[in-house]
Amino acid sequence: MIIVFRHKKLTVMSKRTFQTVMGIILIGAFFLPYFKVESVNYSGLDLVLQKGSNIRFVFLAIPISGIALLLDASSPGSYSRGFFHWLPMLAILAFLFWADSQFNTGINHRNRDLGTMITDSIKGSTYGYWITLGAAFLVLLIEPAPNK
Repeated sequence: MIIVFRHKKLTVMSKRTFQTVMGIILIGAFFLPYFKVESVNYSGLDLVLQKGSNIRFVFLAIPISGIALLLDASSPGSYSRGFFHWLPMLAILAFLFWADSQFNTGINHRNRDLGTMITDSIKGSTYGYWITLGAAFLVLLIEPAPNK
């Protein structure tokens, strides 16, 4: 005899509430410190406004996706992941590579492996980065109930 257990999906909140909260978190965390070098904290906005590589504009994807989540929150229907749900995670991955090359000067980057590069980038990250990372994971992993 085979017994099949059907479970109900755990839905914590509606699509409207979930996307509103995640959008506000992504926008707010962009202005919190992301990276610390010596005694200077750099927010997402500071990283975008720095001179240098054009990859810094990738960080604008975080508040833009937060705004897109807020705008989509009130639409009827079920929750579906799209481009703006993946965008914060892609920006965070770009941050790992960019922060390593931007702030770890004096290091030969050609002979380093990926693990060392990511570890060095994470060492200088602060709570704004971790809040954004957590929100990016939640946007991808949690499936809220549809709006009614």
